[in-house]
Amino acid sequence: MPVPALAADCPEIPGAETALRPGAVVLLGELHGTAEAPRAAGDLVCRALQGGAPALVGLEIPRAEQGRLDAFLASDGGAAARAALLAGDFWRREDQDGRTSRAMAELLERLRGLRAEGARLTVLAIDEPAAAAGRDAAMAAALATAIGDAPPGGVTVVLTGNLHNRLAPGTPWDPEYEPMGLLLARRLSEAEIVSLELAHAGGAAWFCMGGGSCAAHSVRGSPAAAESGIEILLPEEREGTTGRYRIGPITASPPAIADPAAAAEDGASARLFRFEIDPRIALHHLLYQWARAEAGRGEEFWQVPLDVPERADADRLTPEQRARWEAALDVYRRHVIVQDLPFADDLLRLKNAIVRAEGEALPDPGFAPGWREAFAAALPVYREIWWPAHEARSRQWIETVRPLVDRHGDELARRVADTYAGAWPEEPIRVDVSPYASHHGAYTSTRPNHVTITNAEPSYAGESGLEMLFHEASHTPPLTQPLLRTLDEAFGDRRPPGDLWHVAIFVTAGELTRQVLAATVGERYTRYATAQSLDRGRWKPLFAALDDAWVPYLRGETTRTEAMAALVAALAAPDG
Repeated sequence: MPVPALAADCPEIPGAETALRPGAVVLLGELHGTAEAPRAAGDLVCRALQGGAPALVGLEIPRAEQGRLDAFLASDGGAAARAALLAGDFWRREDQDGRTSRAMAELLERLRGLRAEGARLTVLAIDEPAAAAGRDAAMAAALATAIGDAPPGGVTVVLTGNLHNRLAPGTPWDPEYEPMGLLLARRLSEAEIVSLELAHAGGAAWFCMGGGSCAAHSVRGSPAAAESGIEILLPEEREGTTGRYRIGPITASPPAIADPAAAAEDGASARLFRFEIDPRIALHHLLYQWARAEAGRGEEFWQVPLDVPERADADRLTPEQRARWEAALDVYRRHVIVQDLPFADDLLRLKNAIVRAEGEALPDPGFAPGWREAFAAALPVYREIWWPAHEARSRQWIETVRPLVDRHGDELARRVADTYAGAWPEEPIRVDVSPYASHHGAYTSTRPNHVTITNAEPSYAGESGLEMLFHEASHTPPLTQPLLRTLDEAFGDRRPPGDLWHVAIFVTAGELTRQVLAATVGERYTRYATAQSLDRGRWKPLFAALDDAWVPYLRGETTRTEAMAALVAALAAPDG
């Protein structure tokens, strides 16, 4: 049965034809708890269905949930149907390990929609957590039976954790382990089984660590996985899988049953920060970075321009939209990007005025003729073309970082303030989550305190996002001014090195974040400065001195006075 309507909704996957052969069984091994892995699985299923062949989808969901799955797939997908799907114990477990993520629920909705369009699609819950023969054997048996009963010529796509899909026995901790993929291959000796690792470029994922810590965690990946596509390895290159399905950078997907759009009124995140998603702030920063990217690196710019992938979408604009957009970019090129976004008084006043403006009202910046009219004309274009994706990404960022703030924020705020002999700001700090911020991903302005942070940079996601929130908060006057006074008093006439205060904020936020996360992630967390090699660049001597003198103070091994004396001894230039 041809299904032509599916073609328009199925993204291209380079190399997909090497896996999606008639009768193939494709086993996808994921890191649980990302937005991208279920989406990639859905993309592959969609491609498999394009020619009208049937498809079987196996998911690592308990078989006890099959009735709810079937009812949802046959439903209209409305609120009542979704509530019934998520009413099962599996979705409401205390330990939300990523298999019950929002992205998994969205995958089921996507599969429901494909069925509603006429696709011949079966979805099978394959997990049996309490199976006497073991989970992998039970999953292999369930799949073998379903594949045997399926119409000929179809494709099977199975999404499980990245051990179950393997075709070779053993793990570093259990050489006798036999994964589902291996057991299934034994049962289906005539079938073509393709086992693909869902390779990623790093970012964040929602999963459970030891001690019951189910939250968004930073994850390292491979730069080689940045570009999407399927790669089949040569036989001599294979180590338990047939190949890789590259899915790019990953973002954490929180539990489906949560209501992440609303902060708990008594949570630390609501007391310490006020998260905002403002299309005007987002547009302002997009236009700035877009114009900078087009201008290149002139003598007036000391930073290499950011990559702005939205520029590739310019062809989607109608002639009228293109004219409006170019007019706004022209204003930014001539009057705005000639100033430094995080430091120029004109730009900080403009950002604050945008925040204060009611509704769609816009300020007159005074220094950029035509800005208000051009910005107002570009705003509807932005809302139509880019804002839906940017807003969704910002909400996802908040959903992954907010639980970490709720859990660790009070302790971090107290310890940051105590470290500097300062005080946390009396009012919650406004945090605008935006597709772009400064060149480095975030910046803070004062009067009022305001953090702008990117939603697009993996190094600002998950646990690193927690660290960088408290780094940025440390730039507010109640915290920065006591630190500056302490450094000035300690160094006296010799004066502290100019960037020492900023490097001290990096070291403090990184070390304190590592300490509060130690109970849940152990020593796995790497501070932002080390992960981004900031402590090996021009600031290397400052990081080295602070690591030797300041970190022991942060660990309670010395006093602040002793730490300052050690810093002075390491860094102060001799008199005269």
